[in-house]
Amino acid sequence: MLKDIGDLANDYALDRSPTLVYTAPTNKNTRSALTYIQKIERDGVRDRIFGLILGAFVGDCAGASLDVDSYLPNDLQIVHALKLAGGGRSSIGPGQVGCSSEMAINIINAIVETNKFTDAHSENVLDMDKVAQNYNQWLLGDPFEYDTGVKFALKSATTHAEAKENSLKMNKNSLTNAALARIMPLAAWASTLETGAEVKQAVISDVELSHANTVVQEMVFVYCDTIRFLLSNFNDEDRAQEAFSHAQELSERPEFAGSKSNHSGFNCQELLDKA
Repeated sequence: MLKDIGDLANDYALDRSPTLVYTAPTNKNTRSALTYIQKIERDGVRDRIFGLILGAFVGDCAGASLDVDSYLPNDLQIVHALKLAGGGRSSIGPGQVGCSSEMAINIINAIVETNKFTDAHSENVLDMDKVAQNYNQWLLGDPFEYDTGVKFALKSATTHAEAKENSLKMNKNSLTNAALARIMPLAAWASTLETGAEVKQAVISDVELSHANTVVQEMVFVYCDTIRFLLSNFNDEDRAQEAFSHAQELSERPEFAGSKSNHSGFNCQELLDKA
């Protein structure tokens, strides 16, 4: 697995153009491949991508032991979690990651498998049918835990179009964080895209596989584009505050995060203001 993360990280350290492609031949509305080209500063980018993904896995492992109740954990529970000692609702083992990281690994595998026979300067393809197929195979393997909405949308779907249709039917009002929690590898992939609009398209192509709620989709996009900002401004001393300001700015722009949840009546801007 570390080798696959390394292969993924290497794709960003090289001068490779990201391509988002939908490959369902039976869907007449399927868009053709879209090529995005962006040249960013590459110094140390492999380490940052590697740390980004491994950090998410470590956080998932630590948080899984606290995934029991809605109350805030006490100091002893936090110390236990930071030891990666396991436990929690799913009784995970020491050092074991949860379903969010397992789904993230499916994204990594899809990117690595799709690009493994290309040379260093070829387009870097994100094939959303391949991602959907990997999610489907993971669910058919009876994982020890999963988000119920994710199962409804993806267990019977082997293409992007099928999963999206299932999500619209079954998860229209789902507000769970399952899509955000798995998204880190795609955020890394999208970090080389040139514009926020391109990042939003790529991110939503994954989120809509399990979450049809537009506010959820926009919140995950804001999260990913803020990661893109941090990766591009890693030397700035005030990068944390600047990143939060970047997220707030995105949330105020209707083309990026202007939707209002019909289910709960809030939008991205209101959620960030509460933060």
